[in-house]
Amino acid sequence: MVMSFILGLATAISWGVADFLARETSREVGAFRSLFFMQAFGLGLLSAIFLWMDPSAFDAPRSAWDWAAVAGILSAAAVLALYRSFEIGTLAVVAPVSAGYPALTALLSIASGERVSFDRWIGIALVLVGVGLTVGAAKNAGESPGGSSNPRAGVGWALAAAFGFGVMFWLLGFRVVPELGGLMSVWTLRLVATMALGAVAWPARQSLRLPRGKVLWMLVAVGGLDVTAYVANNFGMEFHHVSIVAVLGSLYAAVTVLLAAVVLREKLNGKQWVGVALIFAGVVILSL
Repeated sequence: MVMSFILGLATAISWGVADFLARETSREVGAFRSLFFMQAFGLGLLSAIFLWMDPSAFDAPRSAWDWAAVAGILSAAAVLALYRSFEIGTLAVVAPVSAGYPALTALLSIASGERVSFDRWIGIALVLVGVGLTVGAAKNAGESPGGSSNPRAGVGWALAAAFGFGVMFWLLGFRVVPELGGLMSVWTLRLVATMALGAVAWPARQSLRLPRGKVLWMLVAVGGLDVTAYVANNFGMEFHHVSIVAVLGSLYAAVTVLLAAVVLREKLNGKQWVGVALIFAGVVILSL
């Protein structure tokens, strides 16, 4: 339980910082281009790691690879929808919608036979409510830089991202990670996603020209942080607490908005500060 807790928080922090940077790259070079190079850089990093390793996951059953391929396609689609919501929407609005995926993951996990104690249910509920309050749309936030003054802009894309993430993490926890392991699972997701994005780029009329300058280095950082988050998430799932790891991972949205408050000087209202308190309360319960 303790390792699931630690790895879940590591997932949230890594994803939170990555999404904060991805918000900028998506508005500079577009969601598709940002996602492709983020995935490609992550794949390169993991491939380099494998040069010093002797992975035995290639002996896994064919079904595990099939499910991994499905999860990879879902991952690419979900992140593309998320980045698109960052590109056209307001961060404080779309982030909480995309962060609702653990509810679907938890329901699918419970339907698959996972048992969660009553106090853990309380912790999960507090975290989910806290995330919703913390990253809820601030009434005084106004229009976000480069975004839309329409508070509903990008919400549909964020809902699509939440659905994709919810199903994908359930597949990872119950069909992929137990057979392939945490590291090989992430490598497979990156490989499938990069190939899929590359294949549809031309018919979708999307540029794959390598970005330059600050955006390039930001995408390298996003790729590294995203891989770190997935590895931490998948290793956490190996401890058989899929629903708890998924909920803690959803804290990424709170991390992203808190960074926006500190770096971009976006203000948090009273409800959001209450959300922060609920999040910490839920995290303490989940860690006991």
